[in-house]
Amino acid sequence: ARASKRLAMHAEPVFSPELVERLQAAIRSGTSVHKARLLVREGSGHRLVSLSDIIRITSKDGALRAHATTGTYFADYTLAELEARGGGRFLRPNRSELVNVAHIERIESTGDGSATLTLSEGTSVHVSRRRASEVRRLLQA
Repeated sequence: ARASKRLAMHAEPVFSPELVERLQAAIRSGTSVHKARLLVREGSGHRLVSLSDIIRITSKDGALRAHATTGTYFADYTLAELEARGGGRFLRPNRSELVNVAHIERIESTGDGSATLTLSEGTSVHVSRRRASEVRRLLQA
């Protein structure tokens, strides 16, 4: 009985009115309370890179590289983790890459059902036949 009383006392969290107001203001303004960033390796340390600065993410031989406007960095994540964490910011054109939608400038069909994306810094990214229709649908939305 005492345990259930203690549980009942802690069932609902209590937030300060100031915190509630700050969160509501952030929601109204459309800004994030927490800036979406990615922890990447840089030299002997780590660096935080804004997700909006990441152009694409590649995976080759088990190594993940984040290609950003500020440079290329190794990252200790999987593509699936970053795809989920990106909140719709990234799309998957093939098995080994993620591309930031904001950095896509062009999509061109190749004639065999696949496509090629051209990114803001000039890189071309292959879109597999299996994913081409989904990529086009996401870009039209």
